[in-house]
Amino acid sequence: LVRGTDAANLALTRVAQRDIWASQFPPANCTGRRLLVAPWPDAASHSLGAQLLAAASLLSAAMRHNRTLVMLPGSFSRASHAGCKAVGQEGSFDCYFLPTAAQACTDWAVAALAAAAAAPGTAAAAGTAAAAAAPAPAPAPGGGVNGGASEGVAGVEVDEVVVAEGGSKGAVLASDKAVVLLNDTAERDDCDAVSLWGSPHRNRPSLVELGGKMHPLNEGELKLRWWQAQALRFLLRWPSAHLCQVINRMRHASYGLSVASEVASVTTQRAAIIAALASNDVHPAYASMRMNASEEANFLRSFNFSHSQSLEADVWPGEGFEGCYQYKGPGPARVDRVYEAVGREVFMMRPVVALHVRQVEEAGSKARVRSLAGFMFSLYGMRKHVPSLNHVWLTSRLQVDIEHSKQFSDWTFLHSDHPRQAGPQPVVEYERQVGLDVSVGASLANLLVAAESDYFVGTLNSDWSRLIDALRCTNGRLFAGFVAVEEW
Repeated sequence: LVRGTDAANLALTRVAQRDIWASQFPPANCTGRRLLVAPWPDAASHSLGAQLLAAASLLSAAMRHNRTLVMLPGSFSRASHAGCKAVGQEGSFDCYFLPTAAQACTDWAVAALAAAAAAPGTAAAAGTAAAAAAPAPAPAPGGGVNGGASEGVAGVEVDEVVVAEGGSKGAVLASDKAVVLLNDTAERDDCDAVSLWGSPHRNRPSLVELGGKMHPLNEGELKLRWWQAQALRFLLRWPSAHLCQVINRMRHASYGLSVASEVASVTTQRAAIIAALASNDVHPAYASMRMNASEEANFLRSFNFSHSQSLEADVWPGEGFEGCYQYKGPGPARVDRVYEAVGREVFMMRPVVALHVRQVEEAGSKARVRSLAGFMFSLYGMRKHVPSLNHVWLTSRLQVDIEHSKQFSDWTFLHSDHPRQAGPQPVVEYERQVGLDVSVGASLANLLVAAESDYFVGTLNSDWSRLIDALRCTNGRLFAGFVAVEEW
């Protein structure tokens, strides 16, 4: 979902999204389509941000070699919790976002790997052990798994299912083999797919500020930034019903009561105005313009706010409290029930700046980051040019940053309400403490809300800041820029 004009996004964004979609959702039930199959990177050695960036690299490899990328079902271990299990998506990235590939391609890939793993003495059998962890193979396009040892899926020979490893990856991906399994992680910063669209990364200026000056990006950085923005826009293009619930609960807890009080105040004020109009109470100077009974009745009938053909009824609700998620029952509307996405923006307290404070995950790390005060210096600089800027969407895993924000009383800090770290610790340990459902849900919800903010302040070396910047470059906020705080 791309918003804004073409000029407000990275060059060729809509063209790239169309082409990626066509590659990932091929016609004819995936028949004849070559596949690149890969598991999600291991959560024990990859943060959530690193996993998403690795998936972007895998998508680049698939696009470059004209293959459909299939992320191995059941391999996204951060979705292995009760919340995703309840919606039938345990271990699947689909628990949080729309599927990355056509179901027919996924079914075909799982069945082909299972068939190859079951064929003794083949080159693929030893390398397809990962398929054992996947769900039971579904029937493939055009047929099921053939019973013969020499046959694969839908007429594909078992020797057409190969494993790409080490230095052979490029050659195997470029081959005409039907299914390529990539067991190890692709190159972290693979962005060679950019060449499919020429050099679009050269057609937009770099709007990254560092240390109070525009920070020039070199050719490689521009190319990588363009591709990661396109890949992440596709992978995270639409939140699932489960993630919608998480976002709505988070927004409600953060600023729901404040918005509700404002709405209630507006309702009271409008009722007072209607009462004044009904009493025909006008200033004596306008006594000659006082309406007669018939005119008054017609005028009051025009205030039928339940009328279905009005901006207030049909258009403006998209900017209201429910934002892009509309309640579909049953029962009374509640923020923790399932909402359906209807193509409208998430409601935000605007103007708002997203602020991501980077943490050092390991105690004793050589990397040093500034405290919250160092980031606030940039925010005060923004306020010189945007005097109405008052709201800050703060994302941080450290509780000390939340407490520190209370010292800046002239700003309104908004943040998710979930357990945070008391100090530096590995991500895996933190996730184990608070639970995957809480940590992953809160992280992804914060990511999407930060991407919708009017401005953004972060750090260049943070994977999470890269994710936020990438999504903002393809949702109409390219020229709002990225203000980076120097690390030291």
